[in-house]
Amino acid sequence: MSTISSFTIERPAGTPIATGVDCQLDNITVMVAPGSGGAVPYNSYMLISLSGPIDIANGDLLLDEVNVDAKGNPVQYRVSGNTEQFDDHSEVMVTKNVQVTP
Repeated sequence: MSTISSFTIERPAGTPIATGVDCQLDNITVMVAPGSGGAVPYNSYMLISLSGPIDIANGDLLLDEVNVDAKGNPVQYRVSGNTEQFDDHSEVMVTKNVQVTP
């Protein structure tokens, strides 16, 4: 399953790199996660840029500009892999930051 959204990209120090970055999030299939020996958590996604290559690096934070969590905060993802740059797009694995509420 895929979703398309717009993101703000921040470096780990909180420095915004870009806003309004249109990307597609693809679920990592159920078959890939167990086959990775547990190295790919179930809250992992493949992020694919839709408007050309983007400046994104391991550890960057992505804030979803469209979707919010139950508290009204932007859904957050952390880049958890090395970016593959292509002529017309970028691809990178991201992990959804899951907020646990007591």
